[in-house]
Amino acid sequence: MTTLKIHARCSSPRYAKGEHEFGSFVKLLEWLETIHRARLSKGSVLVSLAEHGSYREAVYGFAVELSSEPIMCYAAKELAREVGVIRSGRWGADKWVNDEVAIRAFAQELDTRLGH
Repeated sequence: MTTLKIHARCSSPRYAKGEHEFGSFVKLLEWLETIHRARLSKGSVLVSLAEHGSYREAVYGFAVELSSEPIMCYAAKELAREVGVIRSGRWGADKWVNDEVAIRAFAQELDTRLGH
């Protein structure tokens, strides 16, 4: 069984600045909930990180780089659809849902599948 490693480098906001290590997506989600701007989707952050192994965001007042090992590739989006983090929008485009329960369930399922 592989060990899940998530590395975060945050340059703003100032109170969260620094290097952070997480052993689960749930712990990362809890950290993001303390600093993440409300208008940005935490679900999309988790899906991108699980799918590609990296995520970078820089907007006014929020700058973070995340990296993760191992990754799920396309299976991350399929899992997000199953859990309800992504729904089909108009013309088949992905629509991100900001349902906190679904996002937490997605993080827990990621931890289960990736070996936490």
